[in-house]
Amino acid sequence: MITELYDLFTQTPALIAPHIGVAIHHTVSDPEAETEDEERAFLHAVDDYHRNVRGWTTIGIGYHALVFPSGRGYLVGKPNTQRAHIADRNHLYYGIAFVGDFSNSSPTAAAIRAGQKISEMVGLQVLGGHRDFPDQNTACPGNWNYMSPPGPGLLEPMSPSMSASDLALIARKLLPGLPDYARPNNVDVEPLPKDGDAKRWTVTIR
Repeated sequence: MITELYDLFTQTPALIAPHIGVAIHHTVSDPEAETEDEERAFLHAVDDYHRNVRGWTTIGIGYHALVFPSGRGYLVGKPNTQRAHIADRNHLYYGIAFVGDFSNSSPTAAAIRAGQKISEMVGLQVLGGHRDFPDQNTACPGNWNYMSPPGPGLLEPMSPSMSASDLALIARKLLPGLPDYARPNNVDVEPLPKDGDAKRWTVTIR
């Protein structure tokens, strides 16, 4: 079951251009919630932590959606908002967090199905876990197969190596013939809204 809770959480700032993919996270903290009320209480605890400890006072909860072991998923950030889950790249990615610590285990099958459903609902492909993107000093989302079935990725990875930068991945999506050596120092991809068209992109290869 996927539940919208947008009215309970801050919905700013707005995106300038649509997200280009989904990033997967795990919360590490595990409330061992069993009931819907306990799960919702954890959502508010995360929101409070992100506001008052992390200092994200204008954003609040840093993910767009959270999924619990029960298979219940909660949409807390509208798809047209920017959250706070990947440093310097929040404008590019929709963030789904699996509740729990998956350093040495995997989410439940029910949770994975909920993650797949959310990805499908927002119409975006999973491009990687938090640690797969450049300059992210983290082990998130743990050590499980989040990029291929039965993980939440709806499509095959766009690159044979998910250690490649997100910019190179995007560029390969736009330019299928781009060679594998492309890296952030020679590929720049940024949304370029023009005349109300938010699907225009500029790609610079140096």
